[in-house]
Amino acid sequence: MKLLNIHNIHAHPGGMEIVFEALTALFKSRGHDVVELAKSNADLKSTWQKLMAFGGAIYSRSVYREITDLLQRERPAVAHVHNLYPQLSTSALDALYEQQVPVILHTGDYKLSCPTAQHLRHGKICEKCVGGHEYWAAIHNCRNSHAMSVAYSLRNMWARVSQSVVRGVSIYACPTRFVADMMIRAGFPKDRVRVVYNFCDLPDVAPRNHAGEYVGYLGRISPEKGLDVLIAAARKTGLKTKIAGDPSLMPQLQVGLPSNVEFVGKLKHDHLDEFLDGMRVLVVPSVWYEVFGLVCVEALSRGIPVIASDIGGLPEVVHHKESGLLVPAGDVDALAEAMQLMADNPEWAMALGMHGHEVAHRLFTPEAFYRHIRELWSEICIPTEVRAHVPLAGPKSVAQS
Repeated sequence: MKLLNIHNIHAHPGGMEIVFEALTALFKSRGHDVVELAKSNADLKSTWQKLMAFGGAIYSRSVYREITDLLQRERPAVAHVHNLYPQLSTSALDALYEQQVPVILHTGDYKLSCPTAQHLRHGKICEKCVGGHEYWAAIHNCRNSHAMSVAYSLRNMWARVSQSVVRGVSIYACPTRFVADMMIRAGFPKDRVRVVYNFCDLPDVAPRNHAGEYVGYLGRISPEKGLDVLIAAARKTGLKTKIAGDPSLMPQLQVGLPSNVEFVGKLKHDHLDEFLDGMRVLVVPSVWYEVFGLVCVEALSRGIPVIASDIGGLPEVVHHKESGLLVPAGDVDALAEAMQLMADNPEWAMALGMHGHEVAHRLFTPEAFYRHIRELWSEICIPTEVRAHVPLAGPKSVAQS
């Protein structure tokens, strides 16, 4: 089957980029012909290019024509769509709808319910825009730029009013129930919402037979990730703590750092296994509605327990007192207590990691993901010979997840 995989790559790549690339690799490994269409925000160098991109984020006729030409040339059976902004816009969905190509939209962030995609307002959780109130992002200047905040609000308002994100989407594939519930609360059709957990190429190894030496963090270093909370908890406990990631976005974190905390920089792939293997526990101290938490799966698949914030989709990946511990987001004392508990009880930490290994290899594998995707395809794929005579609509059955 020929598939189309579409994504607007963020300037600072993250989980959505990992999922986009993993889908292409997975589909090709299963014998499918995959056509990729990707535009990168890193290519927007000049101020003029950025202004043009944000202008086209509301609607882009050039993108509509580009995708229409691509569809007529390639004739894919189904399109997998990820991020649309700012370079693709809802015009991509309009082109897919006009050409009668079913669309699975992967909701890897909250752009459809929050103009800034994170449900954060100046560092605090916010849901004021949910359900058609996107004007609040402009009123509160959520992008710390009045022009950008207004542009983001208008972008979401157009997507809602034009109905492109409803008319042109067959299924919304959400990585967790939390994201699915947010989509439904935002007013998207419940009968098109599905939960399809993300996946990783998990290492084919048994759970490790040692407890590890230090508390670890691995991932993007940005305000919503709660690194200040982890550093404060490490200072409180005195436990050896290592943080892996590019610190350039938050250099202030390294000022006055306690002696037991070390930034090890952004690790190359060859060094990730060694870094993970040395952990007693992985900490994911996010202070936003984390969509999924791929790094949690990376750790659990190796038998490493996880301490995560009890927020967003994280509780669906890390099961409290089964594969790790959940603590209130932003609570330094609770995080410090959980870290100390893991440090003082190595055998218990290993037992948690062993259960996490079993869960990861049952729920978050490429095989599990592909099985769910095939079920979605069976709902929405229309034979080519009759597609021109059948109006494209949502899926045939009510959400099962």
